Amino acid sequence: MPEYKMSFWNYLPLPEKLRAQRKDAGFWKDHTVEEFVKDWKDMGMNFPMTFSYDGNGEEDKKMLLECLDLCEKYGLKAIVDDIRANSWIYFTKGEEEYRKGLKQAIEDFGKHPAIYAFCIGDEPPINKLSEVAKICRIYKEYAGNVHGYLNLLPYWDNSDGSFTESSGCKNSAEYSALLSKFLKESGLDILSYDFYGQCSYTDREKYIGIYYENLKAFGDAARENNAELWVCPLSVGHMSVKTPDENEIRWQICTAAASGASGFAWFYMYTRFYDQPFENAPYDLRMRRTQTYEYLSRQCYTFNEYLAPALADYQFVWAKHYGKVYGAFEEFQPDENMKSFRCVINEVPFIITKFENKEGEIAYAVTNNSQTLPSYAEVILGGELGEGKAKFWVLPGQMRIISKKIWA
Repeated sequence: MPEYKMSFWNYLPLPEKLRAQRKDAGFWKDHTVEEFVKDWKDMGMNFPMTFSYDGNGEEDKKMLLECLDLCEKYGLKAIVDDIRANSWIYFTKGEEEYRKGLKQAIEDFGKHPAIYAFCIGDEPPINKLSEVAKICRIYKEYAGNVHGYLNLLPYWDNSDGSFTESSGCKNSAEYSALLSKFLKESGLDILSYDFYGQCSYTDREKYIGIYYENLKAFGDAARENNAELWVCPLSVGHMSVKTPDENEIRWQICTAAASGASGFAWFYMYTRFYDQPFENAPYDLRMRRTQTYEYLSRQCYTFNEYLAPALADYQFVWAKHYGKVYGAFEEFQPDENMKSFRCVINEVPFIITKFENKEGEIAYAVTNNSQTLPSYAEVILGGELGEGKAKFWVLPGQMRIISKKIWA
């Protein structure tokens, strides 16, 4: 399994530029680049996205290099947000300008030991994926071993035909095939998307179903092409979705990991404008940490310190649903390793996941698929897990791992 990666959408310009734009914002006068990077470390963001850089100004370039130096100092790898690498330049200024700027961006930052990827775009139109694949191939000509991070649009409710109109796909299975084709044509080894309906104010169950349709569609395409599956979980309420509480943050991490995801790019960290419909991001307009910050940092720390190491040597094999089946996932049926699974107190849905390492040793994960209720569960084990029986409480959204070596 690839290393689990925690990132976020930054959107902030470099601090010097931001200070110039926000002269009224006193907190920026004292918040240094190092303080930002230390914050990222404290949040559990081991693969943070850098400040936005427009390719202009030696001082800004020095500051972004300082940011990368500090990421290296604190043991972080970075996704660099340099507009010159972004597919937007190709679409607005043409291939020649894109190649020219991309080449310079790679020369400026591409050999830094802290770089993991350049951000090469966000939510391009689905009907432009063939062109985007060409842009990705151009990117790979220059980038060498530096990954390209591109975030795609999710499958959405197609009851009005709008998804078919936008993509040519009738359902999430057809979209999965299109995504697989895109990965083959682009050569990318990261497949990322965003979807926030799991925190919808209304019709929550409907949108949780679509949440799982996306995890299945993107996951199948990623695994078919040996690509990392990244998701963009929600950390700020906006428009029709609420700010997640701690249970919902835990639920987003663990259900995605239980479904095969290994990368997380949280949307988003920093409140930037009063007059937009966003609320309770981890940092408010005064750069003060909100309750969301505490929830997010605690749950990212818990996952990074306990679950990620336990799964580090394992590859995802399959995920099945117990109780209520969402999306295109299969219903869990007892097997020789997990002979029985049931809820003793509070009947809630679960995800049962099988992992396997290079030595052929297996592990199972059981993840509470309820956002609101804990459950007291019972498992009866056999086969490669060894004969045994256990009962344990599982918090909303919590994952427990079971193997001969692990009980997490």
